[in-house]
Amino acid sequence: MGAELAGYGPYLGRAADGVHDPLYATALVLEQDGERLALLALDLIGVSAPLTSIIRHAVEQQCQISGDRLMVACSHTHSGPATLFLRAWGEMAPDYLALLPRHLAGVVAAAAANLQAVEVQYGAAELPGVAANRADPNGPVHEAIELVVLAGAAQPVAALSAFGCHPVTRAATNTRYSRDFVGPLVDGVSTLLDGAPTLFLQGAAGDINPVKLHQDRTDEVSAELLRGAETALSRRQSAGAPHLGMASTTLDLPLAPPSHEALAALQEQAWTMIARETTGARQKGLFDLEAAAADLDRLENGAAEVRSTELQAIRLTDQLALAGVGAEVFATFGNRIRDESPFRQTLVVGYANDLVGYIPDEAEYDRDGYAAVVVPRILDQYPFSREVGTVLTDGMAALLREPFTPIRPAPATR
Repeated sequence: MGAELAGYGPYLGRAADGVHDPLYATALVLEQDGERLALLALDLIGVSAPLTSIIRHAVEQQCQISGDRLMVACSHTHSGPATLFLRAWGEMAPDYLALLPRHLAGVVAAAAANLQAVEVQYGAAELPGVAANRADPNGPVHEAIELVVLAGAAQPVAALSAFGCHPVTRAATNTRYSRDFVGPLVDGVSTLLDGAPTLFLQGAAGDINPVKLHQDRTDEVSAELLRGAETALSRRQSAGAPHLGMASTTLDLPLAPPSHEALAALQEQAWTMIARETTGARQKGLFDLEAAAADLDRLENGAAEVRSTELQAIRLTDQLALAGVGAEVFATFGNRIRDESPFRQTLVVGYANDLVGYIPDEAEYDRDGYAAVVVPRILDQYPFSREVGTVLTDGMAALLREPFTPIRPAPATR
């Protein structure tokens, strides 16, 4: 208890004082012809690339699964501890972060000790009216809930549930740990599948919110999702022949450093806000002053004008793949990734292995929106340039078309 919860707004100081529902780490280990990969689903807001590297090292040491064959996917709950730097949006808890990798490696090890032969099945169902595009009421929404079931000879062994929507049904004043709508959804799917562990994969949720937002109507939202999941399960069919593989690459995303003039104007505006009497105005002024100072320091020191991040794809069958992106991807780009993928079904997995911020569309830049302007300041980096969505989409489409490398076990360690 006491760790500050991440998300919702600046300087909220939401120190956790209880547990509404526990946060979980759930692992899936897959093996074919002696070759393995692992998928780790976490009820956290996100992970940084350095934290992912530490988790992978712990998994490699404990499980003999090569670290680069692990995907770490986060649900993006706003009712969990801060696990990466977020200026004013939640302070990290060092003690928690120090313990986390070893415990996560234990979760993967437990999954690796329980391998069973399975058939891969896929089903989906449309859920209109559950989620909405928060940036543009007429903007795209991927309304499908997708289920991948790993079916054993007698009963389901595990499942993946995928849906793209910010888990923000809890009120911004919430101070209890919660998985948000993800918890009742995965618990319900697990019950439908005779107790099979179920992993949640967040999708391209960048500009997608639940319609029932910030109202603590979590159970209503999860019930709607679960009804869709039931339909998806009833429609599931074989997803093709198992054909396990992994592909990854490092992609340089273009940044757009602000000018000295723009930062001077931001500082002047910030001082004006600080002089006002309202707490909210003063907090915004303080936030902008800190961010402007950091950007000026980057300009003076010639900081890189690209943000490198990992793209990772997992091929489950000859028809089904996961496309992992360490970002909050706007729905239009999630749709493009699916459309350009050579696979019949592609699950876009956001918040995977890294969190570099939003991948906004050009309209978000035109309106100087939160995703384009404010979030880079939260994450302590330059804003992305307008073409970042195209760069990301092209990079992932190319990765999905490349030959997938074999999944090799890590060398035994002493």
